[in-house]
Amino acid sequence: MYYTVLTLHSYIRWFLLLFIILGFCFCLYNTIFYKKYNIYNKQITYITTFFAHIQLSLGFGLYLFSDIVRQFYTNPFEMIKLSEIRFFAVEHPLTIVFAILLLSFFNSKIKKEKCNYKKNKILVISNAVVLSLLCISIPWGFSSYVSR
Repeated sequence: MYYTVLTLHSYIRWFLLLFIILGFCFCLYNTIFYKKYNIYNKQITYITTFFAHIQLSLGFGLYLFSDIVRQFYTNPFEMIKLSEIRFFAVEHPLTIVFAILLLSFFNSKIKKEKCNYKKNKILVISNAVVLSLLCISIPWGFSSYVSR
């Protein structure tokens, strides 16, 4: 069960990244050419938020049942020195939670904003920040953390 959820968590990250990049590109285009915030932007924002919250839910489940996290909490002062364990027990979850909180905060700010240009500008900034946080925190295939 754990490895099924881990695989699902790994595949859904690609959808999340795809929709964040799409949202960034659409809103950057709209900002540069003074286009209106339209239904496509709204749908991409909703889909991005949906995938982000699914990822967060799956990640919480993995965090609760992970052997690495369990090992970290047996002796946290000693385990914090090991980079792989520290990454999966502390750095990865905190950065991802912070990124998704920012995404949700900016999405609620967009709903309250009246000006279309400001909506696009807020989305460009928020998607850039969230994308950079996610790219920093994702355990990529070329990183040393993936050997778990």
